[in-house]
Amino acid sequence: MALKRTLSRTLVAFYGLGTILGAGIYALIGEVAKEAEKATPWAFLIASILALFTAASYAELCARFPYSAGSALYVRRAFNIKWIAGVVGWLVVCTGIVSSAAIAHGFAKYIALFSTFSPYFVITLLVIFLGGLAIWGIKESATLIFIMTLIEVGGLILIIFYGHKAFFHVNELELNTGFSFNGILIGAFIAFYAYIGFEDMVNIAEETINPGRALPAAIFFAVTVATVLYILVAWVVVDTLSVSILAGSDVPLVQIIKSQGQNPVAFIFIALVAISNGILAQIIMASRMIYGMAKQENAPLFFSQVNSKTQTPLWATLFVIGVILLFAYTLPIATLAKITSSVMFLIFLLIHAALIRVKIIHKGEKPAFSVPLFIPILSMLVTVLFIGAQIFVALN
Repeated sequence: MALKRTLSRTLVAFYGLGTILGAGIYALIGEVAKEAEKATPWAFLIASILALFTAASYAELCARFPYSAGSALYVRRAFNIKWIAGVVGWLVVCTGIVSSAAIAHGFAKYIALFSTFSPYFVITLLVIFLGGLAIWGIKESATLIFIMTLIEVGGLILIIFYGHKAFFHVNELELNTGFSFNGILIGAFIAFYAYIGFEDMVNIAEETINPGRALPAAIFFAVTVATVLYILVAWVVVDTLSVSILAGSDVPLVQIIKSQGQNPVAFIFIALVAISNGILAQIIMASRMIYGMAKQENAPLFFSQVNSKTQTPLWATLFVIGVILLFAYTLPIATLAKITSSVMFLIFLLIHAALIRVKIIHKGEKPAFSVPLFIPILSMLVTVLFIGAQIFVALN
């Protein structure tokens, strides 16, 4: 039984935006600020440049090959080496799982503001509940993600509204910025994790209506909107809060609300919705990737089974839920974010290389969306420079 093609361009766009926002700013801006301090907006800007370059490669590849198991499929079509495609596919699954585990910790930190429940108890209930939603059905899940995304965008706009005076302090912010170059790079490395999600969108290609046209537009929409929101929110955070508060707070966005004399309960609810949104989208992505790889014989065949009632990959989703919980029980949020970013850089290098080869081999083909050949070449160089900078910082 095949997956059901029911998702419109709008639902896909907000699915991607919800994945990016939920996996990033609400759960991780504190971790970025601890490293980049007052230069946090610059860290997000640097990360956004790499994200946009990578989004361009994914946009063309999904227009050429609109099927599940996106990254693994692209590498296999480009190089025709089954085992490399399998490795890439499992690495993507790993990033989705580790990402979900990381932001589940973020959820527990917000719950801890008004509850004494064990964080592991909270994480367990959350992941099982969201896994159940993912099994329920893709259109139902995507519609819920659409609604949750509107709520989380509203939360970020609320932060920007309360801290809008920051935008009148541009010169003051620049003159009094104490930061290190190393701090910006480390912050950008963590911030890049906040953009992870756009590459997940290609894994619902088989459930998207007219994916060759809908997915590229949705990818650029999601990355562009997220970039604008991230930089504005980061600007507000570093202008409103001192470095000591940033370094000591797990939930700096809540501190913004408190600094304005407002009750943060409503915002905490929005943050919980946002983080839940990110986890749900990652569960969907990882299960679809495993489903697609099983069809390509890069994963056990039973993972390709689709439930006759929900028309979702049941066994693949259950597997993802179990491994998310395993990672969440064993590793802290910053470590999980760094692992995810490191793995994604390696995957993106292969994706850029795959697009270069595909464009050369299929030079005469004209997909619904394409970019000039220099884009993936430049993207590879930018990614290598970013990885090199991180290695340099780590060694020094």
